[in-house]
Amino acid sequence: MESAKQAAVAAEQQVKDAMNKMKKAKENFMIIKRMEGKKETQEAKLRDAERQLEESDDVEKNRLTTEINNRVDTSIQALQKHAKSYQEMMKATVKYTGLRLNIESAKVGEQRLRAQLDGVKDELAEAERMFKDAKAEYNRMAEEVNRLHEEANAVAPLMDADKNELPLKAELDALPVATVDECMVAMEESAQEVDSIEADHNAIREYERNKEAIEVVRTQLSDLNESEERKKNELDMLRQPWEEALERAVAKVDSLFGKYMTEMGCMGEVRLTKGDSFKDWGIEIRVSFRGNTNLQVLSARVQSGGERSVSTIMYLMALQDMMVSPFRCVDEINQGLDERNERLVFKRIVTNSTHIPGKDGPTDHSGQYFLITPKLLPNLYDMEVEAMTVLFIFNGPFNVKDPRDFNIAKLLALRKRRRIQTEAADDEENTPNSQAGVGSPRPAKQARRSLSSRSVQEA
Repeated sequence: MESAKQAAVAAEQQVKDAMNKMKKAKENFMIIKRMEGKKETQEAKLRDAERQLEESDDVEKNRLTTEINNRVDTSIQALQKHAKSYQEMMKATVKYTGLRLNIESAKVGEQRLRAQLDGVKDELAEAERMFKDAKAEYNRMAEEVNRLHEEANAVAPLMDADKNELPLKAELDALPVATVDECMVAMEESAQEVDSIEADHNAIREYERNKEAIEVVRTQLSDLNESEERKKNELDMLRQPWEEALERAVAKVDSLFGKYMTEMGCMGEVRLTKGDSFKDWGIEIRVSFRGNTNLQVLSARVQSGGERSVSTIMYLMALQDMMVSPFRCVDEINQGLDERNERLVFKRIVTNSTHIPGKDGPTDHSGQYFLITPKLLPNLYDMEVEAMTVLFIFNGPFNVKDPRDFNIAKLLALRKRRRIQTEAADDEENTPNSQAGVGSPRPAKQARRSLSSRSVQEA
């Protein structure tokens, strides 16, 4: 079809070219006609000139003869040229006629090809309709196959919930059936076996009960899945503000912890570690007690006992501003520290525990801090702070065994009497006739200590 169109276009172009040549030939023909008229005029002039020649002299006759011959030659050349153009016009006319025939033939061929094209289009439309029908049938059968596959999985699944193959799949793979016809034959044989089985009404009732129970369980499972999805959405809505508040709290603790560790000449940071589950979340403390080492996770395998104690105390101090508890109690937290670290730790405890309450409500306070320890270093920082109270617990053979035996009034009377006796003894020591001698006050002090111990015991 395309080649016929191209041939028709080429033929039309040739016809146009032929018509242009024919037009030029007609113009040349008209020129020849005019030249013939001129020729007749020239011949008349020639006859007049011959007649005049007969009357004139030879010179004039020769001049006129030459002029006439030149004009005759020019006319002859023009006639030859126009004769050639006429021949070309005739050739173009013949060619034009042939091209017209070719165009008609091409049109006939085009009509034939158009008829064939219409037939092909009809066949294509029919093929497209058949394809659409086949595609719709394929989709319907695919949906039916998917439905049957889902029903088969519901009745006899091939895999469990963990995607592990069940024994049924191996049994199906072991079947010798390989083609659709063989499957149909096997299905017919199975149907005959089923028809030959006698109906067991108890089994049917049991099947119906189990089917109803399965439907109930499926409904419950669907409700549980919907509830799980709803709970997940609620958890996501609650998690975001909670996680943001937690990150802000960890960032504040990290800032204070790093500041406190820097004051001690160390480095430290607190990080929030996250996991896929909340049980995998946690707080990670990273410290460095040497200037040439990187931060490492706080653990017994890396840091010494004293370093772990310092890190723990500084972490608790950083947490103290985040807590609203009225008091805190730590037991022997300063044990295992060297003198420098113990002084720095005690200074930090006093600073954090004695600052003035803020203006953000009743919870904006440092709380009461109890430090239980068997010993303290001498000349500790801020031991004279008024907000600090030191309580000594005495233990020894002179302590009372029953609190009810302790009598304050009796103790004061005994102390007063012992003081009088002590003052009298001091006066005796200061006299020149004293048997103890001058300059020996030590026995008197020992006596005072023994009297005080006995007075406590008697009280």
